Amino acid sequence: MTPRQAAELARIAQVAFQADRARMAKVQRAEQRLRAQLDEIKAQERQARDRAAQAPDAMALAGGDRLWHQWIEGRRTTIQTELAQLLARKADLQSELRASFGRKAAAEALEARAVTLVQKDRDRRNTWSD
Repeated sequence: MTPRQAAELARIAQVAFQADRARMAKVQRAEQRLRAQLDEIKAQERQARDRAAQAPDAMALAGGDRLWHQWIEGRRTTIQTELAQLLARKADLQSELRASFGRKAAAEALEARAVTLVQKDRDRRNTWSD
């Protein structure tokens, strides 16, 4: 493999690795967003418990609090399902990212080796011509 071919291979491997990193970053941002939504639900539940401990309000007296709790549970289930699917995708992406990094490292090593071999060959020819 010529140094030029090896350099092109290394460049392609680098681009592929960067694309995989970008996909992972997107998944991580989505994970953070879902976890923040779960934290917000927990905070809302704490506030509702605190209000209920003080005195029943009109919503509680009308049974609206039960409906709200049902809605919150449904929303939590939906978010947790989305998070589970996202975490499965993240695990797949981690495997892809490791493989992509390995290909990038191998291509860089090939490039370095090709340059070294060309230099050694050039040096060998120069010593014969002296």
